[in-house]
Amino acid sequence: CETTLEDSLVSLNVLCYVLLTMAKLMAPFTPFLAEYMYQILRKLMPQPSSSLSPEQELSVHFQMIPKSHHSLVNKNIERAVAAVQTVIGLGRVVRERKVVPMKVNL
Repeated sequence: CETTLEDSLVSLNVLCYVLLTMAKLMAPFTPFLAEYMYQILRKLMPQPSSSLSPEQELSVHFQMIPKSHHSLVNKNIERAVAAVQTVIGLGRVVRERKVVPMKVNL
């Protein structure tokens, strides 16, 4: 599998977008960490968009919480993850009933 420069740039852009979105979402709960992440990530972003004023760009706390994109939700993946979570939950119930420890001391 060969990775091209374009693939690498797309991957980095997606990572930056995800981290920036996470900083916006976690700002009310972890304000200092979110602000630190935002200040680093905003230096990597292109020039500010015209929809935001310069004051809004200064802090993650002036940013709006991102809107969800329902068109990007993959129902098949959601069902598969829900099935795996159910299997894990049932496995834990069986383990508790059989009194099998989570860790084995050697």
